[in-house]
Amino acid sequence: MKRAALAVVGLALAGYIAPRAALADITLQDGTQSDDTFSWSGTTIGAPTWTRSTIDDDPGTFLAKVGGGEGYFAEELTVGTTGNYTFTVQQNGTGTGDWDGVAGNILGFLYQNPFDPSNSLSNQLWNGGPGAYSSWQYNLVAGEDYWIVVTGYCGTGSGPGYGQVPGCTGPATLEEGPFTASLTGPGTVRPVPEPGTLLLLGASLAGFVGLQRRKLFR
Repeated sequence: MKRAALAVVGLALAGYIAPRAALADITLQDGTQSDDTFSWSGTTIGAPTWTRSTIDDDPGTFLAKVGGGEGYFAEELTVGTTGNYTFTVQQNGTGTGDWDGVAGNILGFLYQNPFDPSNSLSNQLWNGGPGAYSSWQYNLVAGEDYWIVVTGYCGTGSGPGYGQVPGCTGPATLEEGPFTASLTGPGTVRPVPEPGTLLLLGASLAGFVGLQRRKLFR
């Protein structure tokens, strides 16, 4: 019975991990436990869209565009050790506009839980601006939930004078495409499981308990 229990729990944990495994891998930097790197990949093409904040200051203080239009990819993370963590993101293939060749066209925003894409000014901690949108450092606290949101640039500029143009219009084109990103620091970096993954784990364990109860009362 113990072996069966371990087998079922193992399958449950496999279901718990699998949805994230396709998007991210945890690798040890320099082969030590003291400095972990969490890497993930995705694309903003065909992704949900939002109205991002400006990137002139940290955190952003007003919307860059009214109406939005930039695709975004959000990853929820937590760290095991409080300290300074480094985020980097880069293009990973062909995209729209100048995605392929301009580093400033890919942006990484940092939020503390909860992240609300309909209100990009709420709970924002950092966005790398000005000038370092694709790489920045921030002090993260162990046990807290954070969101890193990767998105592209769209617009003729940032600031109050540019905040009333609806959607992605003007001479600038929408920058979207595939990317790879990583977060490195003094402790383990882990993705936070999606609610659906937790439900799958719970259902697997509940099924196992029910099976054992039926065996017990036969």
